[in-house]
Amino acid sequence: EYEFVLKAMRLCTWHIDVPNRTIIYDNDYRERNDCFVAGPGTTLDDLVDVMAESDQQRIQKSLDEICQGKKDDYHEISQVRVAHSDKYYWTESYATVASRDTEGLPLTIVGTSMCVDERKSMETALVEARNKAEESDRLKSAFIANMSHEIRTPLNAIIGFTSVLPDVQGDEERRELINLIQEN
Repeated sequence: EYEFVLKAMRLCTWHIDVPNRTIIYDNDYRERNDCFVAGPGTTLDDLVDVMAESDQQRIQKSLDEICQGKKDDYHEISQVRVAHSDKYYWTESYATVASRDTEGLPLTIVGTSMCVDERKSMETALVEARNKAEESDRLKSAFIANMSHEIRTPLNAIIGFTSVLPDVQGDEERRELINLIQEN
């Protein structure tokens, strides 16, 4: 049943030998066949080296904290380089301390990783859609403000001239006011 769950969730399981600072991949049910898989003797430093440079320092710190017993678990999302290329894929990993020595320091850490490219693509699409919606809202607001000004200016003239019109005595002056009202 355990393997069926791993397959259904498309997980990769691994464990870290903390005293030797090595990682061993136990099972890999990820859909991608170009994912990083640690071979025998792969150190945590080797693992961090395949991460995107922007993620390396954060991942190194998180791994050090769990290996030193400062934290009991680990959860990180990072980009991992596809073997022998400049392409990356997104991975999400969870881990917890599985065994400790007599002093309470971690001996073994177990964890899982899964590819989250689709989720990251959806997040990117949602951010782009939000940015477009915000820009659209900004343009709509600017348009309404401009139209309001364009309507209000002549309307003020019309109201002002019509309020003066009853007080005008001469026909020529009355025609000029009526022409101005019609223009506005």
